[in-house]
Amino acid sequence: MVRILKRTLKKREDKKRYREKETVRASELESDKLRKQLYRESQDDVVSNQRKLLNLKCTRKRLQDPVLRKANQIASRKSMLKRLQDPEIKKANQIASRKSMLKR
Repeated sequence: MVRILKRTLKKREDKKRYREKETVRASELESDKLRKQLYRESQDDVVSNQRKLLNLKCTRKRLQDPVLRKANQIASRKSMLKRLQDPEIKKANQIASRKSMLKR
């Protein structure tokens, strides 16, 4: 009969424990990832709504400030004139204006 050394038995037990710990650790990581993902998804709606409200408040403040209001008007005029210089948009505007004139 072969006698197994204590050291070998201990090594085998250590290997078994290590494998068990690894499987437990892997399952914990998976559950943690899922939990974090669910939390992020639930927070996305709340955060996006808060961001929208904040943007509206900032926009309202910006538009009520007379200096920024004037600067905004100038910038929008510049962009409109630049857009109207584009040949495709110019042509489309001419066609649309003709149609509206014919309706009258």
